[in-house]
Amino acid sequence: TTTTTTSTTTTTTTSTTSTTTTSTTTSTTTSTTTSTTTTTGPRVFTTPALGIRDAAADFLYNGGSTNPNGAWSYGCNVGGGNAYSFQPIATRAALSDVQFSFIWSDGTGTCSMWANAGYSTQYGIAPGELALHPGATSGPADDLTQAAILRFTVTTAASYQIKVAVGAGDIGTTHAWVVFNNQVAPQALDMGTSPGSNTIQSLFNPGDTIDLVIGSAGDLLSDNTPVQFIICIGACA
Repeated sequence: TTTTTTSTTTTTTTSTTSTTTTSTTTSTTTSTTTSTTTTTGPRVFTTPALGIRDAAADFLYNGGSTNPNGAWSYGCNVGGGNAYSFQPIATRAALSDVQFSFIWSDGTGTCSMWANAGYSTQYGIAPGELALHPGATSGPADDLTQAAILRFTVTTAASYQIKVAVGAGDIGTTHAWVVFNNQVAPQALDMGTSPGSNTIQSLFNPGDTIDLVIGSAGDLLSDNTPVQFIICIGACA
């Protein structure tokens, strides 16, 4: 008897699958742009909300293009000593040494007012400020001769809040008053020499006038004085 043994050899083939993962890195570059304020073109100014009048903002909005300019009038006192008589300034011109700015003045030695619409402080007046300058023909210290007068004329009967501030400005010394209806004494508010500020609340009727007055304190030179004169129906925010 022959026994045949069959040997079966099983070959196991191991297949190794190689998976290649490609990682793609996306590089995102963020560009940061630095915005630089342009100092070559005219600045854009806006006016306050209804019921609020801001002398500086209203002047800058249109360069004080007319006189009167809405409720505001720009003038000088033509009374001698402490006499008081408002005379509108007739002449407006561009300022040659302050960018984009205009001045109301009737000539050398007379009172003037202007607003700095440029980008740098000039003559003690910062950008965005309104300046009053008494005339260089003023008399003794603290009188009203050739004082600069910024006038608000009331159109609506109401209770008004008046916010007034007077800065140091140029190197000269000035004297400030708030005058109601041309009555200098004793009704005027004497604010003394600049700087100073005050808030007033009072009833006014159509045609009433509220004046911010800047006179020389006697030196007659370099008297550009920055002022804030805001008048609101009811109360200012």
